[in-house]
Amino acid sequence: MPGEESQGRRRTLLAGMAQLGVQATIYVRPSGPHVPARAACLQAMVEDHALAAQVFLDLSEGDRAADERVLAQMRQKTSGTFLFHHEQPHRRPGPWIADAVAWSWAHGGQWRQLAGPLTAETRIV
Repeated sequence: MPGEESQGRRRTLLAGMAQLGVQATIYVRPSGPHVPARAACLQAMVEDHALAAQVFLDLSEGDRAADERVLAQMRQKTSGTFLFHHEQPHRRPGPWIADAVAWSWAHGGQWRQLAGPLTAETRIV
């Protein structure tokens, strides 16, 4: 969730998202450097969703090249036909929910509780 949102607005957004009936799986790598941890989470996500038609990721230039390598390897490994795209967050609203859940989970406490209805599973990888 963007840092410029007030706490009240964040609560309202999470409650509204929960009404949509969607759920996210959280992939967690408890320790280690960012790039290998992100790769491990991305690999687990692809394994879980190898039959998905498309995977959308927020565009982060710092992670893009590594993400593309991992996804290309996973596509070959799983014989997947999925497509993956990096996009600016404002271009596709679906990832906003995933971002809100991830932000809430990372901040813990009340935020993790508020995101509970949006969380299907937490996977430690």
